[in-house]
Amino acid sequence: MSNPEFAELKSNLKNLEIELFRRFEFEEKLKDSEKKYQNLIENMHDGLIVICENKVVFSNRAFVNLLGYTNKELYNLPLKNLFEPDFQKKVLDRIKKVLSGKSVLNPFMVKIIAKNHKSIKVNFNCKHIIYEGVNASQILVRDLTEKTSLEQEIAEQKEAAVFNRMESLAITGRLASGIAHEINNPLQGIKGQLYLLVKNLPKKLKKSSQINLINEGIDRISEIVNRLLDLHREDKELSYKTKLEPIIEQIKMLISTQMLRQKISIEAAIADKVLEIPLPSKLLNQVLLNLILNAQDAMPQGGVIHILANRCNDGVVINVSDEGTGISKKNILMIFSPFFTTKGTKGTGLGLSITHSIITEAGGKIEVESEPNKGTTFSIFLPYHKEESL
Repeated sequence: MSNPEFAELKSNLKNLEIELFRRFEFEEKLKDSEKKYQNLIENMHDGLIVICENKVVFSNRAFVNLLGYTNKELYNLPLKNLFEPDFQKKVLDRIKKVLSGKSVLNPFMVKIIAKNHKSIKVNFNCKHIIYEGVNASQILVRDLTEKTSLEQEIAEQKEAAVFNRMESLAITGRLASGIAHEINNPLQGIKGQLYLLVKNLPKKLKKSSQINLINEGIDRISEIVNRLLDLHREDKELSYKTKLEPIIEQIKMLISTQMLRQKISIEAAIADKVLEIPLPSKLLNQVLLNLILNAQDAMPQGGVIHILANRCNDGVVINVSDEGTGISKKNILMIFSPFFTTKGTKGTGLGLSITHSIITEAGGKIEVESEPNKGTTFSIFLPYHKEESL
């Protein structure tokens, strides 16, 4: 063999060695990739099976655990054995469409049958794949039992919260008469003493805004007591129109010192300056004051309270928002219950309960949206009576 032929043979052997090494490296990477994919399939939360000719040819751990079979028991099991009769045709039709390449909507709810004959509600998803060189369908199922149980638990919690609120309102009604008696007696004494003090003041001081605010404050306390009594009385259908802007200005003046000290401001955006609210002025004042004071307590570091008001087709919407600490999901369920408070000894737990009672008695509704550390928004809807909306 000549030197050139030997050199060429040597070069070819070297290239073959390199190619064989590359192929070996590629096969190792492919095996590693397949192993990772297999682990991913085996450890995924959702159940997965592969169907060829309407029989099971592969099942992952989640599917095996969900139905209680072994992989050996599932292998070659007819697909129809896994689904309740009412869903078998729908499942087979979906697989047929997927294999034919037609566009389908996924997923949908079906019921599968476990080994112990228990029916399990699942989300069904299906797509076309190539499995071991042949056309197949991959089915993904997600157990809806846990989701349904959670939704039922949430519904039961809401129902319990409503029941507790109604029960608390009944207790409040029974206590209201005693509370009214205990508060009204000293309140009348305060009012009488204030009258005597004002009587001896110079004329200029008698008409001062501070004296007026004290009188209005005493009247407001009397009104709150009366509202407590109203919690267990029959609703009265009354029609009122109260301008919103003057009420907001009155509240600003009343709590201006507190707001200044806590570096809190109130910004009101009212679509119509003469917007009228279907509530008596005293009740509207009480509702807004309760919500503003609530917002104030939620912002110990200061911030802005936003009041937005708009007229809709059949009523008025008022939003009161703060930039405060927010309310947890657990507490939102109880937020309107009498005597429920997160303020310890500083709160009575009656402000939002009375606010809720005022709004619902007027035929409206009040809702709350909140996220911890992102603030809270109370949304009020008050309907106009037919004669008011004309």
